[in-house]
Amino acid sequence: MAPRIEFERDVFSSTGWTLLVDGAAQSHVDADDPTRLFFEYVRRIGNVIDALADPGAPITALHLGGGAMSLARYVAATRPDSRQVVVEADARLVALVTERLPLPSASGVSIMVADARDALARLDAELAFDLVVVDLYSRLEAPAFVDDPAFLGACLGRLGPAGVMVVNVADAPGGPRLAAQARGIAR
Repeated sequence: MAPRIEFERDVFSSTGWTLLVDGAAQSHVDADDPTRLFFEYVRRIGNVIDALADPGAPITALHLGGGAMSLARYVAATRPDSRQVVVEADARLVALVTERLPLPSASGVSIMVADARDALARLDAELAFDLVVVDLYSRLEAPAFVDDPAFLGACLGRLGPAGVMVVNVADAPGGPRLAAQARGIAR
């Protein structure tokens, strides 16, 4: 059964939208101000993006997991001329998001509909990224492969010399997912 995809108006802003998949909030976008990052974890990733290079300097970014493309929109707004690839496995989600909340024409964002594991192998081998964001969730669950050393190694392998990988880790008390991903990265 296909997931139920909805857009809910933001109660705090007349131009904000929350993307819901089967009732679970997945992303938030302010259509008029893409620099407004609503969710705390997204603001933290935004802080990392801000520290990657001089303000306004373009970067290359790979977003594994697209949702409503909040972070790609943020990079496009704060770092014009950046080159970005968003990988999202759900073609229907991509179609609905880009119809409801189109990306600016000069955003520098290309979208690849693919499984994140496959996309890593299909990307141009010469392309290195300043930033790799791993934010892969189906509803509230991350796929098991995000803990896999081979997958995490492939993500790290896409980084340029000063590149940074950011992983969204939603976890239970005691941090079992964080521990599994830290072990995967260490391997």
